[in-house]
Amino acid sequence: MDEIGKRVLADWQRIQLEELLSSWYDNRLPTVYITNLEQSEFRRFLGDRLADRLRENRVKRFAFDGESLRGEIM
Repeated sequence: MDEIGKRVLADWQRIQLEELLSSWYDNRLPTVYITNLEQSEFRRFLGDRLADRLRENRVKRFAFDGESLRGEIM
């Protein structure tokens, strides 16, 4: 799941995201979440309920620090 938190979600989008993540949680499916948000912002974006589910699924966090290469690709 790429670019989580890139934009504000409409209510119907948030409901779909919650249903999708809950389904993956219930079925213990492996998932990769990618975001530019800091950990506290990520939790605030998802909400406590979903963030706790990720933690319960033993989410592993990796931080990649450095300059963006997007500008250099063009």
